[in-house]
Amino acid sequence: MYKKLFKYEFKSTYREAGVLLSIYLGLCLLSTFFIAVTDISNGAANFFFEPLLLVFILGLGIILFTVVRIIIRIFWNGLFGKSAYLLFSIPATNKQIILSKVLISLFWLLVISVVYTIGVLLNVIVLTLRTDGYGVFFVAILKFINDIFEIMGYSYIIDLVLSIGTYLGLVLFVSVFSHTVYKGGKKVIIALLLAYAYLIVLSFFSGGFLSSTISYYPNPNSFSLFRGLSYIVNLITIFGSYFFSIWALNHKLEIN
Repeated sequence: MYKKLFKYEFKSTYREAGVLLSIYLGLCLLSTFFIAVTDISNGAANFFFEPLLLVFILGLGIILFTVVRIIIRIFWNGLFGKSAYLLFSIPATNKQIILSKVLISLFWLLVISVVYTIGVLLNVIVLTLRTDGYGVFFVAILKFINDIFEIMGYSYIIDLVLSIGTYLGLVLFVSVFSHTVYKGGKKVIIALLLAYAYLIVLSFFSGGFLSSTISYYPNPNSFSLFRGLSYIVNLITIFGSYFFSIWALNHKLEIN
């Protein structure tokens, strides 16, 4: 069943994701063109810096827009749009439906991350070849890989996983609440207000409240204790959003 659901979710999102990521890669190729055709040695670097920076900002904006758009499409449109009628006609439980949406979201986040990295590396490669020559190219690549592994310690990976889980939990919770528990109109406005309140509460418990509480009991392990408790708060939030959504779909969903 999960295979069928994943295939269904992929078919409903791959066109839009493909178009947006293709635009991003096109911008990356454009930026490499600026690097390749400009004579950097005679001080003309300032000539192409501004268009290169503009292209980079546009590319980053497209990546962020792709993440937001695809995740919202999966949870908001996918659960409560026109396509949801077909989705809920499939002999699958609400738990399987939500889990399949979480899996396809993680899949697209991974794909977007890989495509973004390819775009950045493409610019790094061309810039390295123009400035340092072919001899330093492999050294630069090895240094880049080594820096990535040094930066990505265990704590960074945990923070990244929890951040992704919190973001997916937020979109899932807001989408389900706005269409099941809340029965009125202007659902988008309610969803935005709810998302803001969600983040405020999460920030209070995982940040301000814990740090102020631990400050009363200073000890050498305060920072580790703070991080551990903030991880617990984030996990509670993630699983709370997940189980609430299953309960709401089982008891509050009304298909007209």
